Amino acid sequence: MQQLKENAKLKMNFEAAELLLKALDKSKASVGGSISAELLEELLEASRDIIAPVLDSKYGSTVTDHKLFRDLSSFWEADFMGDMETLNVHKPDALTRVSEYVPQIVDYIKVIIDNGYA
Repeated sequence: MQQLKENAKLKMNFEAAELLLKALDKSKASVGGSISAELLEELLEASRDIIAPVLDSKYGSTVTDHKLFRDLSSFWEADFMGDMETLNVHKPDALTRVSEYVPQIVDYIKVIIDNGYA
């Protein structure tokens, strides 16, 4: 199973590298050596899967603006809700976000540990 996961990850990384190489070749071929905003955006998008893990491991712990995390969560929440609407699933009456209850969750886990179940 581990080998299968490693092969899948290798394939994913190889595909990301191929996309980046194509974008780099395209940028090298640009007229006059200047890169358009559109080409720069394409290059950035193609390099995201390669650069993001490196940047995250190096600088991830220095991010202090929690708005970044809220915005990301909101994006995926809206995407999920759009999918549910497409599937004709009714909207919930109440929406609970785990991030709003972290202290209570920590307390609950402490009780589970104290009771010898974790």
